[in-house]
Parts: sequence; structure tokens; C-alpha cells
Amino acid sequence: MDVVERLYNKRLLAKRWRCQAKARGRFSELSLGRLERHESLFLPGHLRDAYEAGNHVLKATGQTQLAALGLEPAAWLERLRRVVLLATALHDLGKCNDHFQDMLRGGTPQTLRHEWVGLLILETPGWRDWLLPALGGDEVDWSIVLWCIAGHHPRYDRSAPPEVGTGRRRINVLLDHDDVLKAIEWLRKTFELGQAPILLPRNIDLRTGVDNQIEDLYQLHYAAEDQYDGFPEDLRRFVAVAKASVLAADVAGSALPRTLVIDTERSAWIGSVLNASTLPGASDFRRIIATRLKCGLAEVDSKLRPFQRNAAAAAGRVTIVRASCGTGKTLLAYRWGEVRCPGRRLYICYPTTGTATEGFRDYLLDPVLAEYVKTNLEHGRRQVDFRLLQADEDRNTSIARIESLDLWRVPVVACTVDTVLGLVQNNRRGLCAWPALAQGAFVFDEIHSYDDKLFDALLHFLDAMRGVPVLLMTASLPDHRRNAIEQVLLRHHESLIETERPTELEQQLRYHASTSPKPDQLTAEELACGGKILRVCNTVAACMRVAESLKAMGLEPIVYHSRFKYLHRVEQHRRVIDAFEGNGSALAVCSQVAEMSLDLSATLLVTDLAPVPALIQRLGRLNRKAKPDDRTRPFLVTDPLGPDGKFSPLPYDADDLETAKRWLEKVSNGPQSQLDLAQAWERLQDPDAQVPRYQSAWLDFGPATPVLELREGSPSLTVVLHEDWAGLRAESKTLPEVAIPMPNPPGKRGDRPFDWQAGEFNGVPVVRDDALKYDPERGAEWNV
Repeated sequence: MDVVERLYNKRLLAKRWRCQAKARGRFSELSLGRLERHESLFLPGHLRDAYEAGNHVLKATGQTQLAALGLEPAAWLERLRRVVLLATALHDLGKCNDHFQDMLRGGTPQTLRHEWVGLLILETPGWRDWLLPALGGDEVDWSIVLWCIAGHHPRYDRSAPPEVGTGRRRINVLLDHDDVLKAIEWLRKTFELGQAPILLPRNIDLRTGVDNQIEDLYQLHYAAEDQYDGFPEDLRRFVAVAKASVLAADVAGSALPRTLVIDTERSAWIGSVLNASTLPGASDFRRIIATRLKCGLAEVDSKLRPFQRNAAAAAGRVTIVRASCGTGKTLLAYRWGEVRCPGRRLYICYPTTGTATEGFRDYLLDPVLAEYVKTNLEHGRRQVDFRLLQADEDRNTSIARIESLDLWRVPVVACTVDTVLGLVQNNRRGLCAWPALAQGAFVFDEIHSYDDKLFDALLHFLDAMRGVPVLLMTASLPDHRRNAIEQVLLRHHESLIETERPTELEQQLRYHASTSPKPDQLTAEELACGGKILRVCNTVAACMRVAESLKAMGLEPIVYHSRFKYLHRVEQHRRVIDAFEGNGSALAVCSQVAEMSLDLSATLLVTDLAPVPALIQRLGRLNRKAKPDDRTRPFLVTDPLGPDGKFSPLPYDADDLETAKRWLEKVSNGPQSQLDLAQAWERLQDPDAQVPRYQSAWLDFGPATPVLELREGSPSLTVVLHEDWAGLRAESKTLPEVAIPMPNPPGKRGDRPFDWQAGEFNGVPVVRDDALKYDPERGAEWNV
């Protein structure tokens, strides 16, 4: 064993050294100097890194974080600094145990996670009294520090209080280790503390019995819940700020851009990217508008439509714009940014990955524009050039963490709504992005398409984030949802500002219902006339069946749905857009992704029966560029069929489809406009309907940090093909590029169990070659 390996093995690791894995345990190629430069790998260095990151995050955004949640910085900032800095300095202290150290060195997994070991250490007599002066002696803030530590690694399958895993039942806590002594001395000097408590090694016994320390954690948690129940509302929001800030500081303390050479430059990077001087001004937003309109800066006002100018000038923290598809709502959003939000990051939040991509392409992807304002596309499927020092226990969350850090340096972002509202349910991308989100202004597009859970998350966001401007945009909105937004704002003595609809645009007659009973024949006839046909199905399976039927007729449809590798989905998306923008006929068969992801204008729409908001969105793709003297274009609504050829409401509720049938009766007589569709839908609303409410993981749980689902949805999983496994391990491919979203596999293939999994990569299942059929132009389906 050489000197480098001996030194490495003597230290307490906080993060795994990637070089060790690449050298397969051999240290001969690694110099002593190189090891010493990686102090961030070891426990004392990482605690310092997180503390420094927290310090710089708070210097840049502490006041903004508090103001975003309606907390007066003058009253809360110093308290936030005390809590966050002590929590970051202590957050990984529990890694000084043999289970964690063995895990990073390739041994057995932790039986009890290090966060909970840390709490047991800090609840040992002497520690609280020693550290309380760092909090001004505030016992409540000590509890908040413990909650920040316990929740800084949230994940769906992690409970509070903790569940004990299988494995060894005794944990050796190495409190007398030299690295712990270094950390304690650093804590003493940093927080100007007195004599530290006596540090002796101890054991944590996970067996049931007299000295049951797991029971101690349960009692600690239950007492914390009782304490939190007595907190006033403003203190609860303070807890949410502190927990998100600690988590973001931990991630920033573990990562830095590859362009930086040494770890000490991390703090300078944090301060620079979060600096208010880097945020967009009114002139930046005007350049985006001018680029889209292809005009000079001075011509912008005259080029904008009156409703775009008037809506942007509306006074109010929360403004709602109801306007139909194709009327220019996105351009309005950038005008709103210019008028109402200079000096803030702008987040344009779209319902789907496809709409985010199109929004970025249409408005932000311009080489001339890039010279003036930095823009970015963020939807969880792009590679970010960060180096991440990570513990192997969380390697499957690394993509979310580094992509969130990339948001810190981008002032104008086109993203999926999950990026922002994920914060409400403790989804990691939103939590990690918190310091940048606090500096933001937010545009939520197509809010009528949100399911009940996602809409509830929006209500929680509007309720808590009372210090940020918000623009809501939608084609239509049921009264009970609008009323729910108003009720949230009334709690804070605010009003919802609603702008006038652009009726002169929405009254354009664009559609008429077709009487043809034969959708395939209607499709072939329109295609023969050079038309552009969009077929929309309710499920991916139905989409594939329709495409096969049309191919059997000699037609060549482009297939577009969600079950592609991401790189192929981008290609299919581009093929559809190019076909509809180009000369000649076009035929696309799509799943529900067509509702908002495709900015195109069809001459014929054939769609499965779906809920009314979905049908209005699908009709928004028909005759989108109609002018006053143009003729209307036909649409045909067909019954959705399952694999057995019988009517199937899936994935929707049968009652919603019955309502859609009543709506169709009202809009199938004569030419129709988008305004006709919206008003017919509003007349069908149940006056007694209520918006379901759910808890917010971020705002409601206090001592616990659960991760809850942001959207409703059928059971699903993400998989990778066996053919991509080797490339992933060799790092020639990335997981976001080749991962495929799929429904859960069937239990059986014929009479035998369906044996579909060959292994896994970073927690993502790898599918056997014969278990999944995949075609880059058709997508994926289970081979049963």
C-alpha cells in the first residue's frame, strides 16, 4: 500500500473520489499533491465548502428569498443567516460512522442514513448547549437547524422518522477521529464557541431493546411535529426558506462548473451568477420581442397588438390573461417582463417538454439575441457541464442537482412547469434551484391543462410566494378554478387582475364539424388534395394502431408521442413541424402531446373524444393561421377505442367524456371560433364544483421533508434499452438522451411471467433485448 492510499484510507470521506473508481482501487497513478488538493472529498473540507456556499448564497439572495415569501428582510435576515450557516456547517456530521465510510469505499450500504446519525450525535448531552450561542440561544431555531439537517436529502422513498434498512445492527460513530476533531475546531473558531463537548467514540444499537436509539428518533420527530403545529404562519414560511436554502447550499458546495480550475473558485462563481447585476433589464426583454417580430427596438410598441400592450401594463402582482390559441400570449409574456419585471429572472413555464422546447426555439434561440441576453432551455433532459462531487447513495439524483445549478446562471428560462412548481412538493430540481427562483418572475402558460394536483400546486405557489409577480395565461378556465385563485389572493388582501380578451382575434371563424363517418377515408381524401392532417389519439397504443392502419392504406404518417428516446423524440418533433411548415401535404399521428407541444396549422383535425379542455387545445392546431376571408376547416371527433376495438375512456374519466359529448352538440352546428368553443365550455360548468386541495410537502410538513407527486398519472417508469447500457457505463451516452418513459410492464407474457429486466444503471432499469420493441420513427412498446 503506497503513501497516497494510506492517507486516503485514514481520512473520513464526505464524497466519493471518482478517480478511485476509474483506477479500480489502485492509487499508484495518483499523486499525493493531487489528493491534498481534493480536501473537498473529506468531511472537514466538505462542511467548510457547504458553509461557504451557504454564506455566499445568502449574501446574494438572502433578502430576496425572504421577500419572495412575504417575510420582511429587516426582521428575518439575521435569523436566516444564523440558522442556515449553522445547519450547513453541521449537515453532514453524521457521516463520521463506519456504515457510511464502508459504503463509499465499496462496502455494505447504510442501515441508518447519515442524516439521522447526525441528529443522534447532536442530541447527545452537551452538544446543544455548546452550539446554541451560534443561534443567539434560540431553542426554536435549534429545532429548525435539526429539521434542515434531517431533510437535506429528500427522496420519494425516504420517510421521517426513518425506516431502518437491512444489514448490520450496530453503527460505530467515530467521534474521536482526527477529521472530526478538525471539524470541531473549525466550528469553534467559525462560530466563536466555547469549549467543545468531550468527544468519545460511541455505538448506535439498532436492535430492539432497552437502549433503542431508533425510538429516540421517533420521539424526537413526534415532539417536533407538536412544536411545528404551534408555529404561526410566518414562522412556517421561514422554515420552508431555511430548508430550501440549506439544501441548495449543500449542492452548490458539492459542485462547480468544469470551467473553474480549483474548488476555491466555487464561492466566487456563486456570487457572480446570483448577482442582481446579471439579471435582465427592460431592454433585454424588448430585444427578445424585437427579435421575434423582426423589427427594430423603436418599432416594438407599434408592432404589438393592443391587447398585448394593455395586458402587460395591467397593475397587479397576479394577472390572468384569457386568450385563445394563436393570439400571441407568449409575446405578451415578454412584454409583461419588460414592463412589470425588469431586474428579475423570467421563467416561462410550459405544461410539457415539447412546449418548452418550442417556446425556447421560437423566442430565445437566436445567435444575435445571445449577444445581449443569456437564455436557456431547462426541462430536465439536457446535459449540463458541471463536475459533481457526490456520494454514491444519491447518484441517481445527480442530473436533477446539476441541472438546477445551471438555472442559477440563466436570466431568461423556457422550462416545464415542473421545474418551478416542483418546489411546492419538494421535488429536487425546484429545491436546488430555490435561490434563483426567489429572484424570479413567473409566467404559467396553458393553466387550464393542469390536472387537479398540478393546479393545487399553483395555488400553493400563489399563496406562499406573495413577493413575486405572476402572469397566468390560458385559453379557457372554469369558474371554480378562477374563484380558487381569487380566494388565495384575498387571504393577503390582493385582487386578481384580469385583462380584456382579444375578442377581435378570437371571433375569427376557423372550424366546422365534419359529417363524415369514415376518418381514414377523410384523411386520405384531404391528403390527396395537398392538405395537412393532424390525427390525435388519447393513448400511445392507439396512436400506433392508427399509424399502422394508415400505413396499410399506403400513406406515410409521422408518428409523435412520448415513448421515444429523447434524442429521437426531438427528431420526430422537428419532422412534424417541418412537414406542416413546408410545401405539400403532411400527415402526423400523435398522442396527447400534440395538444400544446406542436405549433402548427392543420387543414383537417381528426381526434379521439377527450375532455373539453383537451379538445379545445387540439382544435387550436386547426386552421391556426386563418384570416378573416378564409374558409373554415373541418374537424372530426371519433370514439376512442381500446385494443379490443371497444369504446375506452382511458386515460380519462368517463364522466368527463360524457360532458365532452354535450359540449360537442353545442359546437357542431355551423362555423365556430375559438371564443365560441370557450364560451360553450364555460356554460357547461357545474356552479357547485370545487377545486380539490392537497398538502404541500414544502410548506406543510415542517420537521419532515417528504417528496410528493406533483401531477396525477398512471403508474409508469423510465427504462433504457440494453443496447445503450454499455455506452452509459462508458460515459459515451447520457441517461437523459437515451431514457424512455414507459407504462409499467405487464405481469405476464402469455401464460408465463414477463421477464423483462436485464439490470439497472444508476437506479434506472435496463430492458432485455426481447422485452421491448423500439423503432426511432415509431417509438417503444412492450413486446408481449
